[in-house]
Amino acid sequence: MINRVLAIERMLKKFPELAGKFVYVMNVTPSRTNVPEYIKMKKEIEMTVGRVNGEFSTMSWTPIIYMYRKIKDSTLLSYYKIADVALITPLIDGLNLVSKEFISVTRKGVLIISKFAGSACYLNDALHVNPYNLDEIADAIVTAINMDEGEKYDRLQKLKMEVQKKDSTWWYKKIISKVA
Repeated sequence: MINRVLAIERMLKKFPELAGKFVYVMNVTPSRTNVPEYIKMKKEIEMTVGRVNGEFSTMSWTPIIYMYRKIKDSTLLSYYKIADVALITPLIDGLNLVSKEFISVTRKGVLIISKFAGSACYLNDALHVNPYNLDEIADAIVTAINMDEGEKYDRLQKLKMEVQKKDSTWWYKKIISKVA
């Protein structure tokens, strides 16, 4: 998670002309709130968000909106609908249903996904990044922001077809065939 914040910082340093032209909404759902490593990670994220916002914010713009709370599914879906870009960058992950939720709901968004997310190998029209490489994430965000509307539409339609084709029945059959 912190790499996303650091990538936003890197992007603003490399492309200062983007200041005021985007907002990164970062919603962190509380979990394992009594685990010392999670408490430390939360504090580090909040301090980094504060530092980046302090450096780049203006009176009329803040680059990162940070929320630490559980939000309703309907609220999350509304965020997906209006988002221009989804930044889904797990360091390691299984199937990653969040990417598929975003694709299913958005009408205009560009998906940036970690190459370590399980679904990345099936989502060829997403922008793939190494979540450890801040420059790569920053450049992918800039690419997504500047992408031609026609290309966005074409990529999204292909992603939607892929998600529809590889539904829960498809995954079930694939998993069973590996176990059997």
